[in-house]
Order: sequence, then C-alpha cells, then structure tokens
Amino acid sequence: MANWEHEWKLITIYIGGNDVFTTCENINGPKYGENVAKALDILQELPKTYVALVGVPDFTQLYDLMGNDFSCGIWLGTFTSGCSFSPKQQKDMIGEFNSELKKLADNGKYQREDFTVEYFPAVENIYEKVRKNMLSIDCFHFTAKSQGVIAENLWNNLFESRGSRSQGSYGKNEEVTCPTSPAPYLTTFNN
Repeated sequence: MANWEHEWKLITIYIGGNDVFTTCENINGPKYGENVAKALDILQELPKTYVALVGVPDFTQLYDLMGNDFSCGIWLGTFTSGCSFSPKQQKDMIGEFNSELKKLADNGKYQREDFTVEYFPAVENIYEKVRKNMLSIDCFHFTAKSQGVIAENLWNNLFESRGSRSQGSYGKNEEVTCPTSPAPYLTTFNN
C-alpha cells in the first residue's frame, strides 16, 4: 500500500466457529472476548483502520438443515468428534461469543476518528436461511455461490446504521446497499 498512513484499511475478523465444534478447552464467552480484545489492542496501533467483527453463526441450525442426511452426518461427525459440546452448550457458547463481540464494538476504547470496531450480524442465523445446496460436500462450509451471497450481506452491513444492521435475507435477488449522498461513508460508532 503506497500511502499506508493515509489510506483506510478494512480488517474482517471472523473467528470462533472451530471453538464451538472441536475445542477441548473450556473456553467461555469472557475468555473468547478477552482473546479478541488482545487482537484489537494490537490492531488499534494501525492508522485509519475499520475492523469488522463478524458474528459467529448459529451452527446448531445445521442439525435441522441436515435432517437425516447420512453423508452430512458423517462429515459433521468428524467436526464434532472428540471434545465437542452438546447442541445446547454450542448454542449458549455462540450466544456468549456474539455478546462479547458486541460489547467490544460498543466499547469506546476502540472508537476514535481514525480507528473503529463494528459488529456485523450478517451470518448469525445463516444456517436458518440457506438451503442445503448452498453448502459444500462437508455440509459445513459454503459453496462459491453462497460465499458471494454472504459477501453481499456483509457489504450491506458496512452501510447499514448501527443497531439496525441486518442478518441478511440469503434469498433470491439480494439487494446490494450503496452509499448515498447524505451518507457517503461506512457506518461507524461515531457517525
């Protein structure tokens, strides 16, 4: 980047899914939040930086989406083997993780004129909204087409006002939000 000090940078943090499925550690919301805060403490040294904290999807919705699909059961079994948590524990953990991300985005410590942290809910309930054919063979990761739809929803979160950012529709003909004359910038804590 030619003008590192003067050009805005967008950093997206999307982390926590593996903790929900495969961790053997007893990680809880506060510990997760503490770890993300450590990363933000380092990142806030950067000038002109917008950090998007993407909410952790509710993976427990996968169980309903997959139903009795044998092949998906095998793949999901590999993710959830070993030290996995029950669906209720997973749902509780996801709720705690997202609550911590929201607290960090609302924390004035990470808000200044040339640095901001924002929470994006675009994927929180994605598994409730997608069809099985939007998932790859492992029934967990997304296909290229569905990643494009996710990108549109994350893009829309950039321009939606704080407190009313959508979780996305993930349907046909997703509308892409664009900046407007009265609001030509990405939305932040301070605008």
